[in-house]
Amino acid sequence: MSTEEKLVLALDVADCDYAVELIETFSSHIEIFKVGLELHTRAGSKIIDEIHRRGKKVFLDLKFHDIPTTVAKAGVAAARQGVFMFNVHASGGLDMMMKCRTTW
Repeated sequence: MSTEEKLVLALDVADCDYAVELIETFSSHIEIFKVGLELHTRAGSKIIDEIHRRGKKVFLDLKFHDIPTTVAKAGVAAARQGVFMFNVHASGGLDMMMKCRTTW
């Protein structure tokens, strides 16, 4: 694992333009950028595309927690967007986590 992959920069901002500015500023040192709920709600897949356009990886931090099938389908949608990783909230239960892991 490279030094650039050992750090994840959290884009915990609401403004897409500012997030892009942060990506541009730190891209030479950071490989993975975290997109959380606030930024994703404001910018949607646009911010994921901006990160990918620079050849970087996305950690989609939306803490999926819902009906097992819904979480599984959200996981597939995230994977199809090319995110490097995403998370599920463990309090959703084993069935939800297993469904998400095995659905493709």
